[in-house]
Amino acid sequence: MSVEAKETAKTKVRFRHCIGFDIRGVPLHSAHRLTKSLCPSAPVPHTRAMTKSPRNVLPLTPMIAAVLVFAAFHFLPVQKDWDEPGWGIWPEVYDVLMDPVGLDPLDGIGLASFLMFSLLIVSSPFLIGVWRKSKLAWQLATIFSGLGAAGFWVMILGQGGAGDLVAGGWCLMVAPVLNLAGLLLVGIENSRAAQD
Repeated sequence: MSVEAKETAKTKVRFRHCIGFDIRGVPLHSAHRLTKSLCPSAPVPHTRAMTKSPRNVLPLTPMIAAVLVFAAFHFLPVQKDWDEPGWGIWPEVYDVLMDPVGLDPLDGIGLASFLMFSLLIVSSPFLIGVWRKSKLAWQLATIFSGLGAAGFWVMILGQGGAGDLVAGGWCLMVAPVLNLAGLLLVGIENSRAAQD
């Protein structure tokens, strides 16, 4: 084989490696050293993107649990002295919003918290891609989720209503905490990804 033919063969091999093909059938992340020696400008393959990590699913788990618990609240009784299931709160919320004249400040905090975390619980599993890509969006969602959960807990505990809660009421208390936990796990995942 002539010197010219050998150089042409080497060039073809370099080209194939530079564009991402591995002639020997070895996965690219395993053949990284070979690729770097043949084509120094080749990008380093990102092995995390090539494999599914359980860490990617971890933040989604409490968010989906929050949605399920929040849905269960709508079908279970909320308080001992109130026989209606949780969905009965929505007409009362609507009535208060239409005429907020006699609204107690503590009830106002609870109502605002309830509306805020209801929106976040329902939307968070669908917006997890946004939370992962935008640090500002994640920070705002986490702050509002924490404020919503804390405000609602303050209202319930401040009025001494924790003793009257039954299954639906506890579902309503736990759902925003689960959603907040999912958002915090997204933040942990983002900080680990930034370190890598």
